[in-house]
Amino acid sequence: MLQIVQGMYFRPVPLTDTLHRGIFYTNLRAFREQTLTFVFGRLLPSTTFDGPRTFTVEAREQLEAQSPSGTLEVLAATSGDQLLDEVAAVVAFCTKATCVRDHDMARRLISAQQGEERNRRGPASLLRQTFDATVILTDEGVADLERFTRSLLGLQRKSYEAVIRAIRQIVDATLIVDEDAALAYTLMVAALESLGQASESEPAVWEDYDPSKRHRIDAATQGLDDVVRARIESAVLANEHHGLQRQFVAFVLDHVEPSFYRNEAVGAIRPIKTTELPNALRQAYSIRSRTVHALERWLGRFGWQAIVPIRHC
Repeated sequence: MLQIVQGMYFRPVPLTDTLHRGIFYTNLRAFREQTLTFVFGRLLPSTTFDGPRTFTVEAREQLEAQSPSGTLEVLAATSGDQLLDEVAAVVAFCTKATCVRDHDMARRLISAQQGEERNRRGPASLLRQTFDATVILTDEGVADLERFTRSLLGLQRKSYEAVIRAIRQIVDATLIVDEDAALAYTLMVAALESLGQASESEPAVWEDYDPSKRHRIDAATQGLDDVVRARIESAVLANEHHGLQRQFVAFVLDHVEPSFYRNEAVGAIRPIKTTELPNALRQAYSIRSRTVHALERWLGRFGWQAIVPIRHC
């Protein structure tokens, strides 16, 4: 919806122009309480100091006013709910903040007071910054949000749909992290996995297979000639689950920038190393599979912090 209403796919016909507004509760705070203008519309922050703050999202919706036959279109505008929700999801995702319609949800999720990370409780102790009492929206943050949104809207339609679905799922997952951390993490992993579905990975080799399983197969096929063993190994590597896991790991590693390990890791608890990330991603996918297929809710003895962090934007 957010991309469509910008008019980039419309025919050269008259367009309707509708302004939608919605109020969202947030922990974002701008340095200057001023109207922030973006490609999608405007954000109008409140001046509240205590408790969850609010900002009004303004977004313009354009639709074709004329049908291919030359008559007026029946639909002049939608309710605007989907459009505003997509804007809020993009804002929350890119700023690593909370942005919800429900005041009670905002009060439950957002930390009531400032404090050092080691003293935080509840959702704020599980996701860095997302549920802090205050997330400062700096001028750099505003510029980053504008750049990210323009890049998002500039994607081909198929790519845009995949990305906005992943963004909304990740944002939705953060909202249930305090109720079910394993399920929230599973949804995040699934969102990343969905982005990698269309990517092509290099063919797997026998050394990529799970060592414990590989050793058992090697022992069982010992004594067979090389041709037969190669066929057995190829058949095992063609296993669908292993292929999906490998595709997921390869996709994420291919899109991780060096800054992930450097400036983006500043302030992180137990930041992950380059050499640790591949195994952590395999573990993340394994947790996702156990949660989905075996209904297990297990994050290891270190809990949420034991698995690879997902940082966004």
